[in-house]
Amino acid sequence: MIHMMIGIQGSGKTTFSKELAKEINAEIVSTDLVRMTNPGISEDLVWPYVYKKVAECVKNNIEVIFDATSITPKVRKRFIDNVEMHSVKCEIVAYFFDVHKDICVSRVEQRNKDNTQINIPIEVIYSYSERLVPPTLDEGFKCIKIVRDGKVVEVITNE
Repeated sequence: MIHMMIGIQGSGKTTFSKELAKEINAEIVSTDLVRMTNPGISEDLVWPYVYKKVAECVKNNIEVIFDATSITPKVRKRFIDNVEMHSVKCEIVAYFFDVHKDICVSRVEQRNKDNTQINIPIEVIYSYSERLVPPTLDEGFKCIKIVRDGKVVEVITNE
């Protein structure tokens, strides 16, 4: 099972992912983690590495959390298609982080003061916020979990 985080920077995806990983014994895969654990990796190798790693987890029946912004249906479809290219078909649960952009800006400003993390320009948050498209079941998700204040507050299913 893949657990896909969806939300802009500063919405709480990584914090939530860490808690969820402990709770369900899952592995977290993210482009940020790939970059941090493989210093000097060529940028054009980051995404193929992510797709392969996620597919390996699914093949080995390991729950996997994909921690990225995944803000549009096009980006989410590209992720699913690329994972499936590794001969893996799987169920995906979407977690949509419904957080106001001003809260995200405040969190990122705090995070940017910490030199151990990737610095994110504030204008990127506004740009991503404008392009954010909430997920729908039509995208093939098993269900969509709405997250506010670090908690799942609603679950949307076809059932």
